[in-house]
Amino acid sequence: MNPIPLASSDDEVMVKTTDGAWKILRSGQFIDIPSSAPTVVSARRPPPSAMPSTTKIPVMDIRPPVVVMGPVQELRMSLEDYGRLATTPAQRIAKIKEKIALLEKQEYAKRLEGVTAWKNSEVFALYVLLGQESVLSGTSIEETIAKRKADGKPELSVEDFQALTQLNKELRN
Repeated sequence: MNPIPLASSDDEVMVKTTDGAWKILRSGQFIDIPSSAPTVVSARRPPPSAMPSTTKIPVMDIRPPVVVMGPVQELRMSLEDYGRLATTPAQRIAKIKEKIALLEKQEYAKRLEGVTAWKNSEVFALYVLLGQESVLSGTSIEETIAKRKADGKPELSVEDFQALTQLNKELRN
């Protein structure tokens, strides 16, 4: 009889003999396993390749969806997008004017859509809010902006506010 070890502990080994019978080898002696005993295929731990990994594997091939935006959608910008347009308020306003002019070249109705989109933007909403807060509190725009900054609330710079005031005057004409 040639035992084939399949499972083991410190003092015993479960083996399958060449005749197909299961036996326990304990202290050098074979002990028959009763037929009513549960069958153990392997008490050994599976190889590491078969075990599920407990560490996270970084996923490198997932990318955010590419969102195709036209000039109208671009005008519905967030404060973050506005800040990324350019380094100075004058340059930011020039880019906004370019987008609106591009829409006007296509057709006047597109320009109106663009102006409406601009007025629905986060930047325009903050511009209006700053103006309202300044008027209601009876303080200058500079003081209102400084107070919002001290409170950690979103704000525009005084230069941005002035540039937006000029832009909005031009858009009304």
